[in-house]
Amino acid sequence: MSKFKALPVDGKPITTFSDEDTAWQQVYEGLKTLIDELRKTFTIRDDYRKEMQGTEFLSQEHITLNDIFVFPVINSERNSEETNEKTIENEKELLTDDHILIHGERLSGKTAICRHLYLSLIEQSVPVLYVDLDTFGRRADDDVFHNSYERQFHGDYTLWSKQDDKLVILDNLSNQTIEHVTSALECFEKVLVTVETDTYFAYYRDDERLAKFRKVEILPLTHSKQEMLIRNRIKLSTKDRQVLDGEIDEVENRVNSVIINNRILPRYPFYVLSILQTYEGYMPNDLSVTSYGHCYYVLIIAHLFRSGIARSDDEINSCMNFAENLAFEIYLRGTKEHRIKQELIEEFKNEYGKRYLPLRDSILNRIFDQNYGIITNNQKFGDLYQFRNPYMYYYFLGKYLARNCDKHKDVIESMVTKSYVTTNCLTLIFTIHHTTDDQIIEDIMLQTMCSLENIEPAILNRDETNVFEDIVKGIPSQVLSSESVQSERTKEREARDNHEFNSTNNDDESGDESLDTVNDIYRIMTNNEILGQILKNKYGSLERERIADTVETIVDGGLRLVSSLLSNQDEVNHIAVYLHERNPELNIHDIRKMIRLMSFLWTMQNVEKIVSALNKPEIRPVVQDVVSRKNTPSYDLVEYFLRLDTVRKFEDNDRRKLKSLLDKHNYPFFQKVVSFRTQRYLNTHKVDTPVEQAVCSILKLKFRSRVKSLT
Repeated sequence: MSKFKALPVDGKPITTFSDEDTAWQQVYEGLKTLIDELRKTFTIRDDYRKEMQGTEFLSQEHITLNDIFVFPVINSERNSEETNEKTIENEKELLTDDHILIHGERLSGKTAICRHLYLSLIEQSVPVLYVDLDTFGRRADDDVFHNSYERQFHGDYTLWSKQDDKLVILDNLSNQTIEHVTSALECFEKVLVTVETDTYFAYYRDDERLAKFRKVEILPLTHSKQEMLIRNRIKLSTKDRQVLDGEIDEVENRVNSVIINNRILPRYPFYVLSILQTYEGYMPNDLSVTSYGHCYYVLIIAHLFRSGIARSDDEINSCMNFAENLAFEIYLRGTKEHRIKQELIEEFKNEYGKRYLPLRDSILNRIFDQNYGIITNNQKFGDLYQFRNPYMYYYFLGKYLARNCDKHKDVIESMVTKSYVTTNCLTLIFTIHHTTDDQIIEDIMLQTMCSLENIEPAILNRDETNVFEDIVKGIPSQVLSSESVQSERTKEREARDNHEFNSTNNDDESGDESLDTVNDIYRIMTNNEILGQILKNKYGSLERERIADTVETIVDGGLRLVSSLLSNQDEVNHIAVYLHERNPELNIHDIRKMIRLMSFLWTMQNVEKIVSALNKPEIRPVVQDVVSRKNTPSYDLVEYFLRLDTVRKFEDNDRRKLKSLLDKHNYPFFQKVVSFRTQRYLNTHKVDTPVEQAVCSILKLKFRSRVKSLT
């Protein structure tokens, strides 16, 4: 009790005072001082702090926003003095301007960054207020800020509002709440606003009331930031041990297989964490849908619930059936961007009502709800409607085709034949998510085996790879880094970002019927991607022989791609002479060198693509059986690269495998590419020092100490 002050002075009973008025005056003055102090003590309420630290997608109460938060990718729009967009790296850079407008897609993390900034500024004793505009109407006045303050803080609002450099965070600006921004500019020195990108472009991009605001945009996470998010999440479940880099690799691969290079899902924290949660806690009882398919299903159900659809099987099934049929209608009558005109939507509703029991208007309104519905009208495209996210369109189209595969056999066969078209490839992947019929898989495998069928798979033995002799000599023998593992992992993921950006922008959407060889090449590439998805999704329900056949189809297909550009020395000379005759200004020696380099890069790229398609730790025993049976350097190379990509930790048995391979294939190409790939692994993964020293001895490298990672 010693920390409490008793009144009157010294805690003497009032009755002992000779003048009781003096005693009561002391009580009055003491209480007045206490009340004044409380009015000036602007501390956040405990219940509100807990609310702001909460995360909607994680059920464990002990996990807070601070546990998993990763600063998002935020780009600042160019102003008149800048030539390029600027990436904002941290909250200090974000808050450099007094007036900031953040726009981003739904679920991109706008509210999370608002909450993070709010809690961070509270810790720094910066006067800050958070206002969710979704909870207020269009009428703006000081009561909005007063009421928000009373809910969030102890202390007197009038005194708090007299502080300098106050910041108000206005989250979820809509087309009806702009007056709150005007009011905030009158009451606060600093204002931060968030708004959905669609709303921003439709209503506010050129609005004079927002002229003084610096506009910034939240973008999908980079691979490096995604790794940080995954690592933060996994650490919470493994507090009693160190998280292995190979463990992170395995989870990353799982997440990336669902996201599919940002083509299906944007790499926003909400989606990454939802995928992780789905895998951890909610595996499907219905074996007609794959584990990846179940991830998409869970996300769709969450959207339906948010839109107000009742949590009953009847209502959900009605919505799903409607969406499946609409997806096929969009496939037949929509644009190549999978959008459909409003008039065609109305026609579809009428026809649907004749074939099935019509949906109630209340359900249709929720399906088409602009804020939460699974189908939306993007005002940038006029009267065109589309599914809110690409994964929704492909999920429902795939489900429709899986349920009606006999009726639309010609559609599926056409897609299989032209699988090199991106939309066909993605549709087939999602159709396979929903079907238990192996016919589509068999058709894809047959198409793969028949593509470039006159070309034998590359063996990559000494004779085939002699053409790379000069290139192999030019590769540094030692590429071990002295930088930290985390620094090297960041570089590796930056390279993934660049590759993903280039591959996404170069997606082929049409094909050329006259270029059979080119189409065969693209067909093998995309079919290997599809077959890889099959292995990663359905390995538990496939017979061992079917897995082996699929593995062999993928590897042989990829190695035929290698052979398509793998030329011997005579062929290189022939091509070089041909090109030199038509371009005499070019040096023939340089032409030969360029041809060899292109062939080498093509070889390694396709080997890596094969490995990526097989990247599922559970199927490695089957892969090893196939490799033993084929017994070629190329298959050995694939198996070793796959080992590096799937082991959680490189240990003695992996070191022994490395040594046996180098003893077995003692020629420059094999030795150099295996050494290079192993060193790349050592750069990006923590390995026990004795094992790493032994590997360096095998590769005839100098062991180096390195900077320790912070993680």
